[in-house]
Amino acid sequence: ALMTFIAAGEESSNEANAAASFLMKTQLETGGWTEKYFTGTGFPGHFFICYHGYKHFFPVMALGQYASTLGILKNS
Repeated sequence: ALMTFIAAGEESSNEANAAASFLMKTQLETGGWTEKYFTGTGFPGHFFICYHGYKHFFPVMALGQYASTLGILKNS
């Protein structure tokens, strides 16, 4: 959701701020996030796929885009 707000030019909205806050609030002390559900479907109703990196990659990417778009991160 956060990356969608950024893509729509709504990175300064209350909703984008809430999405970023949610990601920061739910981050584990180890640096990652939990994920209760499968992230892909092999054959619906038969087997499901879990992409183990997705629960780490997408939150970090979203927060990085958010910080960069708001000017919190400066490129060297």
